[in-house]
Amino acid sequence: MELSARPAITAGVALATAGMIAATPVLPAAPEVNVPDIQLVGFADTLEDWMKGFNTFLVDGLLDVNHGLVHDVQIPLEQLIFGGDASALNGVINRLYNVGNMGLGAVQNSLLGVLGPEFFSGVNDGGPTEGITNSLLVGLNPANVFNSGAIGGLEGMFVQGLQAFANLTGFPGDTLMEELQSGLTGFNTSLVDFLKDFNHTLVTSQVGLEEMIFGTDSALNGVINRSFNVLNMFLDAGQQGFLGLLGAEFSGKAMTSSLLATPDYIPDPIFALGDIGGLEGVLGNSYLVLADLVGGLLGCVQHSGV
Repeated sequence: MELSARPAITAGVALATAGMIAATPVLPAAPEVNVPDIQLVGFADTLEDWMKGFNTFLVDGLLDVNHGLVHDVQIPLEQLIFGGDASALNGVINRLYNVGNMGLGAVQNSLLGVLGPEFFSGVNDGGPTEGITNSLLVGLNPANVFNSGAIGGLEGMFVQGLQAFANLTGFPGDTLMEELQSGLTGFNTSLVDFLKDFNHTLVTSQVGLEEMIFGTDSALNGVINRSFNVLNMFLDAGQQGFLGLLGAEFSGKAMTSSLLATPDYIPDPIFALGDIGGLEGVLGNSYLVLADLVGGLLGCVQHSGV
């Protein structure tokens, strides 16, 4: 037998339901959130400018300090003691100054190399810019053995000390000193060229691997290239730090440029022109890995219409 609901019960359920609906608060519509554009790459320009400004200040400051040491302290002291002679004791005093100065130059060149600014360790053959080693030589004269600025650092300390002994005793003779200078200069040039060739091979291999896997030399919005550069700038810091300590003549920009895995067709790429390398280059390229990654993800979201 079918049972029908009593009218009183049905009415009660209806009233209760209506009361619950009436008691439920009405939530306002969520406000529209406008997400601002993430200008990561734009800030990278600012970061690069900050680094360039600091590097210029640092390199110019070191050159000024070195000039002050040589021309305002060491040479006047020598002239005061030896009666105005700026080449006392057959140049022995100048050479002894240079022993200490080349040690200072080793520290400066090495630290600059690790940090990563654009600078010249010795002399700039392409312009008037003076290098760190050159700025520290007392009795600077390219015609004088070991005084061109091409040999500094630990090598410079050794040969300047040896030349001081030669000036005092007459042994070793000029011919042997010139042969030693030629040998060290040749060794240093070969070392720098070897490192550049190695770097070129490394970068070519990295880009080749990228093209083999992704079919392009700028995959994932440049993330792969920037990741290579982060690793390569650590190597750049090590190479330049070593060359600076040893005393070889090199251009910081040339060394850095040989390690950058950035396609040539990209106009004015940030942190990829060679004027910022070393640990600064690690920082700059790491930031751009993030910027390129975020930019690529946002591009995918916009393309998908999400």
